[in-house]
Amino acid sequence: MKKLFLILLTALTCNSLEAQTWNEFEVGTSEKLNKVYFVNDNIGFILGNNGLLLKTINGGNSWEIININAQHDLRTISFANEQVGFINGLKTTDGGITWITQASSEIYGFIYAYNENRIMAGHGNSFDGQIYESNDGGLSWLSTYTFGGLAMFNDCDFVSQNDGYLSSWYGGHLFKTIDAGINWSEIVINEVDGNPWISDDYRSVFFPSQNIGLVTHQSGILKTLDSGNTWSEIKPVGLNIGFYPESIIALSTDNYILVGRGNSSAFQKIHETFDGGNTWEQAADTIENLFDVACGSTYCFAVGSNGTVYRREFTNSISENSDEEIVSIFPNPSKDVLNIAYEKQIAEVRIYDLNGKLHESFTKTYKVIEVSHLNSGIYLIEIMFQDGVKITSKFMKE
Repeated sequence: MKKLFLILLTALTCNSLEAQTWNEFEVGTSEKLNKVYFVNDNIGFILGNNGLLLKTINGGNSWEIININAQHDLRTISFANEQVGFINGLKTTDGGITWITQASSEIYGFIYAYNENRIMAGHGNSFDGQIYESNDGGLSWLSTYTFGGLAMFNDCDFVSQNDGYLSSWYGGHLFKTIDAGINWSEIVINEVDGNPWISDDYRSVFFPSQNIGLVTHQSGILKTLDSGNTWSEIKPVGLNIGFYPESIIALSTDNYILVGRGNSSAFQKIHETFDGGNTWEQAADTIENLFDVACGSTYCFAVGSNGTVYRREFTNSISENSDEEIVSIFPNPSKDVLNIAYEKQIAEVRIYDLNGKLHESFTKTYKVIEVSHLNSGIYLIEIMFQDGVKITSKFMKE
């Protein structure tokens, strides 16, 4: 029988997220920056060419260059938990303090750590169209899926323990698994708005919920409301003709941030929507290219060419309430279900991972929440009451 834990949660009031403007932020390098990634509220990494690795331990307030034994371009990163993480060609078991060389994975364009031992990956610069898997923590790799056509894999997102999506930036391929990556099938998007896409590039894939998904392609953004069965175009009106979308994330089911690259002239490379893609705001009027975007709890960062970094700060996101509420959440750790004991009427319950990705949202007053489909790790549970009070805490999924 699992031990029962009672968790004291500080009551919080939720104000609307007010975002300041995007401002350039110096991180001390002129290398091309390929990826930005947050493990939790404090720890994050920026990956660059020629073995460049930067780390923050204070939520992005400052970054330092980490000396690692690598000279290859760092392109992809995934953490199985707060301690064990993988970069193409590297592994850490101490939260990114030290990194071990794993040369066998240097060539991969995407890496996804399903757990500490099982990792999925695929080439980002070779047309072999194969998905590889390691079951020994990255020491050895075997091909587990071969696509019949040419494909260069670029991004992967799992929305649950079993359901995941994988994009290819050559030939416009999008793949889906419903059995935790054992098998993959292609989602064929024949046409959108009457235009056939047979040679399009898909770069970034992000699913903020089971049904809602986003995919960037070479001239816009695709959105699905039914787990990939049908798609529509939601690209910003008046998008610069030279803009090439590179990365998209969702802070909620309606709030998306898109970054990209362009031609030799300066124009705005960051686009954000708060209404699911109906209208967009633009920022970062620059000649530099932006390749990735990610957010911690207080900052968002976009990274790109010549060491370019843009930062946006959240203000007035959460303020403390002088009162306190005691809510019992058990068992913690949990393998199958979470029980919630409370007295107030609940308006909504949300579950996020430590990267800020929304995994579950319930608008009914559930007292038992199914969590068996979540990957092992630490999650945030957010409970909003009818009186406007919001409480939040962490729980561990075994």
